[in-house]
Amino acid sequence: MFEKILFYIILLLTVLFSAYSAFVHNLDYRIAGTSFFALITLLVFSRNSRLKKEIKKRKQTEKELKDSEELFRKAFENANTGVYLAGVDGSFLKVNQRMSDITGFSKDELEKQKINNITYPLDSHLSTEFINSSITGKKKNIVFEKRFIHKKGDIIWGQVSSSLVKDSFGKPLYFISNLQDITKQKDIESFYRDLFLKAPFAYQSLDSDGNFIEINKEWLSMMGYSRDEIIGKWFGNFINDEGNKRYFTDNFMCFKKDGKISVEFDLIKKNKQIINAQFKGKIGVNNDGSFRQTHCILKDNTEKKRLEEEKKKLEAQIRQSHKMESIGTLTGGIAHDFNNILSIVIGNTELALLDIPESNPSYDNIRTIKDAGLRASEIVKQLLNFSRKTDQILKNIEIDIVLKKSLKLLRSTIPATIEIEEDIRGQNISILGDITQINQILMNLCINSSKSIGNDSGQIIVSLEEMVLNRKDVLALPDLKPGKHVQIQVRDNGNGIESSIIERIFDPYFTTSEIGKGTGMGLSVVLGIVKNHDGAITVESQKGEGATFKVYFPATMGNTYQIPKLEDMTLTGSESILFVDDEISITEMSKKTLERLGYSVDTVDNPVDALENFKLNPGDYDLVITDMAMPKINGLDFTKEIRDIRNDIPVIICSGFNTSINEDNIDEHSISAYLSKPVITSELAKTIREVLD
Repeated sequence: MFEKILFYIILLLTVLFSAYSAFVHNLDYRIAGTSFFALITLLVFSRNSRLKKEIKKRKQTEKELKDSEELFRKAFENANTGVYLAGVDGSFLKVNQRMSDITGFSKDELEKQKINNITYPLDSHLSTEFINSSITGKKKNIVFEKRFIHKKGDIIWGQVSSSLVKDSFGKPLYFISNLQDITKQKDIESFYRDLFLKAPFAYQSLDSDGNFIEINKEWLSMMGYSRDEIIGKWFGNFINDEGNKRYFTDNFMCFKKDGKISVEFDLIKKNKQIINAQFKGKIGVNNDGSFRQTHCILKDNTEKKRLEEEKKKLEAQIRQSHKMESIGTLTGGIAHDFNNILSIVIGNTELALLDIPESNPSYDNIRTIKDAGLRASEIVKQLLNFSRKTDQILKNIEIDIVLKKSLKLLRSTIPATIEIEEDIRGQNISILGDITQINQILMNLCINSSKSIGNDSGQIIVSLEEMVLNRKDVLALPDLKPGKHVQIQVRDNGNGIESSIIERIFDPYFTTSEIGKGTGMGLSVVLGIVKNHDGAITVESQKGEGATFKVYFPATMGNTYQIPKLEDMTLTGSESILFVDDEISITEMSKKTLERLGYSVDTVDNPVDALENFKLNPGDYDLVITDMAMPKINGLDFTKEIRDIRNDIPVIICSGFNTSINEDNIDEHSISAYLSKPVITSELAKTIREVLD
């Protein structure tokens, strides 16, 4: 355009110059005309040269454009993804063959309709939203997934990449889009998602802030929530303990960094129940390696934890049992030696009392020594009852006498700052019970009360009374039947029991004591014993106002089992006795005692020598009295040996402590009688006469 304007300007200037020269210089018109046409010719030649160059350049440009268009056309047509141009109104302008293959429509069919005509209705808003955001300039390029409808009616999943093309003035012209068929990929994802949702294990996934983005049905079933109550919520909201919430918050970044997750949390179910959940999983990452989400499997470990706790408690119980067995064994050994010592003390004091008249000032002193020895003997017997395991033996017992004897032992166990009061009404109150276990009940309840009082001054009141319970009374005591009962009451003024735990105090292993200061078995043992006696137990308490335990047992009628009592009687005889004990002091003391009773006595401190003596003279003896625990041969084996020699010889066995023989099983061992050390002269004299007569 510029060259044309320049050409005409030069032409005009040339004409004006020629006319001017002709008039001014009187040139010949012909010469001026010749010059004029020569100049014109020169200008035309120059213009034609430029035009040829321009035409050549334009042809080259047109060729390059045509080649480029051909290249684009081939790329458009041969692309392995669907490619299409769409107007700003959403209509197809041009599509390639792959687009036709994906959708099932021909190219002509597609280019006659809009995109939303083949879009799944629920996804049609995606195209509309993209068109609007692109035209308004909010988005230039976008990648999204949506569903298309195949010509056959099938659903096709496609990933669409699209961008808006504008002219040089910024006016929207059309969209160029790429469609990739991801139907198979979506089918695989759907398969695995369905598999995930129906998996037999609980699964959860969290985003970078620790919020739920995915859970499966098993998770919902385990926790009791609905999906809407979980998705988008912070995981920490479902952790029970505040400390664990902080732990999750502080360590979530570490989980994301490490790539692996292995942790336990106590979670709150919808019904407020607490479960222990074990989490194992890994971190999902994006293509660039950045955090994407967590993948965790949950396992409900509540039952496993409970079993582990029970196992620990059982192991502690077993250790305690072994400890008690060891204590029992140790106590038995000590009791054996201690009873031998008491036998010597008591036996010799009895001999001294026989030689000293009551008017002698020393008589009362010696009598006091004997009484002290007898009290020590009772304490040893009580200790043995508590330290050894014995089968339950229910007999008609006078419960008032049992409680009084047990309280004497208890006094040495309870701190001196605590006063023990006895309020036992009536006499000869009998129940069907086991003496050792009744002692355990009183011992455990009183020790429990003393712990409640602590180091302060306090009071424990033990009472016993008879009562008749009617049908109305036993409604509150369903383990009992109407009728005559006895009630043992243990009341203290200690710290009392919290109302929140009073219903749990009889549970096995439940204890409020510090670690190492209580096994939680005391009251559960009491409850077990009470139930085995067809009884019932109740507790009344308020915090700071002490506690009252009431134990009920059915009362019985008839002859009662009499606890052995010392009798002030001396029975004599003249028979010949072989006395065997490995303790020389006991054999010497026993010889003097038996001879005082009129018997002829041979004493031997070695059971092997005693057996030899008996073999030589089996007919010389009317009775054999032997200790149980002796070196080389025990009392039972010794008895068997002499009975093999002479089967009619009566045998009395004495023992300070032994688990294999007692007064209830002597018939099984062909024993005539059993005496527990220390043996009192009157008891020995009586037993000898019962055996020989």
